[in-house]
Amino acid sequence: MELKSKLALSVAAFIAASSPALADDHMGNGPKWDLAEVGYVEADIDGDDTSPSGFSGAFSKTVGKGFYLTGRYRDVSEDISIAGDSIEIEVSQLSLGAGYSLHVTDTTDVYGQVTFENLELGVSGFGESDSDDENGFGAEIGLRTMVTESFELGAKIGYLDVEDESETTFGASAYYYVTDNVAVGATYEMWEDVDFMGLNLRYAF
Repeated sequence: MELKSKLALSVAAFIAASSPALADDHMGNGPKWDLAEVGYVEADIDGDDTSPSGFSGAFSKTVGKGFYLTGRYRDVSEDISIAGDSIEIEVSQLSLGAGYSLHVTDTTDVYGQVTFENLELGVSGFGESDSDDENGFGAEIGLRTMVTESFELGAKIGYLDVEDESETTFGASAYYYVTDNVAVGATYEMWEDVDFMGLNLRYAF
């Protein structure tokens, strides 16, 4: 990750500045916050011909009025050929945290969250392997809205700080509920020098 200007974000200030009148229940036609999903993810690394791919998983669980726990794991890898030998590169990310959402209309929520972040980069080949494991934190604010009863759109902006290197991230998502509880969706997340694109299956409970 390359150093970028830090996102001026305080989740605590975001929550405190929000009107209590907006923090009503999360029932009705708004986005679902109790969910789990799995999917396929592909990374596009800037300035490199590699496009490692793999799997992802995520969950969100409400623990009180507006509060929720969240987690995500994704792992991508690719075999590349150097001097006739195969080398595997692998990138994994684990995020665990908590957040708060505000039900601002019948169909739209805004939210803020903070997370513990773990990034692991690995390379193996020629009978050897090496890895670099780094920890840090993240913060994110975003919006989720039900455009129709079955179609959800989302957008977010985030900040990552891992081993004293930081950057701003951007993301978008779209999900279609084929039943009241099951949805299929696509996600896109942009970092400084890598983009993540995903296809997911979601179960809301």
